[in-house]
Amino acid sequence: MAQLRDRMDQPQPGDLVMEITPFASGGFDPHSVGRLLRIDTRPGWPARYVIEPLLRPGEERDGLDLSIMALPDQMSYARWAEGR
Repeated sequence: MAQLRDRMDQPQPGDLVMEITPFASGGFDPHSVGRLLRIDTRPGWPARYVIEPLLRPGEERDGLDLSIMALPDQMSYARWAEGR
């Protein structure tokens, strides 16, 4: 289970992800779930995550220092966590 948690905490481009920031404000934005397209980093700046929402293919959403988590998108979450 620790391996799964660690993998969810370290999303990678191509992962199905969900921004968890809206939950802190009490709401759920269906467009906060999508594919992580890339992570842009610059020295001295927080990471910038670029996500393609599942319900809006072709559109890009981005934000600095977002709280996101990767979601298993395979039947075997153990294999997903191992990167296979």
